[in-house]
Amino acid sequence: MTEEIKGFTEFKESIEEGPILIAFFKRRESRKTRYALMLIEDIKSYFKNVLKVKVVFEDTLPNLFKSEEIVGNPHFKLYINGTSVWEQIGCLMNYDNDILVLKRSIREALKSSNV
Repeated sequence: MTEEIKGFTEFKESIEEGPILIAFFKRRESRKTRYALMLIEDIKSYFKNVLKVKVVFEDTLPNLFKSEEIVGNPHFKLYINGTSVWEQIGCLMNYDNDILVLKRSIREALKSSNV
């Protein structure tokens, strides 16, 4: 299971540590959340030597959702050196398409950031 960020300080430390993909979820028990958590596990496996992956739930850190301008469920953001360099809002609910889009997009964002 992907590690959950439970505090604002932990969030700040996580994004400063290195390349990290954070998945933001508005609701814990929605169908989209369960589906996207499966995608996240596969992304974590695919980028295991390059990228950390964590999740945040709105009920745990509602103020973080406001400060990071999280609007979708799910909302993915890639941070490098504390800066958001890529984001994707939502998913297609088609595994083959979603995993392909996520892998390619994240790979390109890492490449353009020289990671």
